Amino acid sequence: MKHRINLIIKQKKYVYIERIFRNIRVAILLLAVVLLIMNVAFLMALRNQNDSIRALNEQKKEALEYLLTKKDVEAKFVFFNTKEKQISEILKNDVNFYPYYNLLVKSLDISSSAASLQTLTIDKYRKTKFSLKFNDYESFIAFFRVIEDDKLLQNFANLNLVSLNINGQNAGGYTMNFKGEFTQLK
Repeated sequence: MKHRINLIIKQKKYVYIERIFRNIRVAILLLAVVLLIMNVAFLMALRNQNDSIRALNEQKKEALEYLLTKKDVEAKFVFFNTKEKQISEILKNDVNFYPYYNLLVKSLDISSSAASLQTLTIDKYRKTKFSLKFNDYESFIAFFRVIEDDKLLQNFANLNLVSLNINGQNAGGYTMNFKGEFTQLK
């Protein structure tokens, strides 16, 4: 057996390099183990997320099937919802026409039985326009005395005669057009 002595490499330096490579090998092994553990953790998290997505898709599928079976109920609900919105919009802009109409008709009946109501408009702020028609001249003239009567005027905050048409009995009668505002009903 021959022993050879390597005079080119020093023994201390060789041991030092060997220790460095051993440390690098250990570091690489530790890094590989850490990466393996992280990879397993990510795979488990991904599987859990896929399971939850799958469960949510099943719930979505069941909900869609339920909606398809209850399509007529949904249509009725949508119809009811739109009607409810329309009614609330109407009530918001409601003029409350009928009580004011009755008030005007009763005032006209008290004032003059010969006057007939031709047109009437009332907005939501109680502002009104109406026209009265008279068939004969005597009732037309008699109504002028009644216009300033408190029984008629107590129902209005203000009332103005806008126009007066005198067409005669043969041409359609006599017409008065008024514009005003009703008082607030109690």
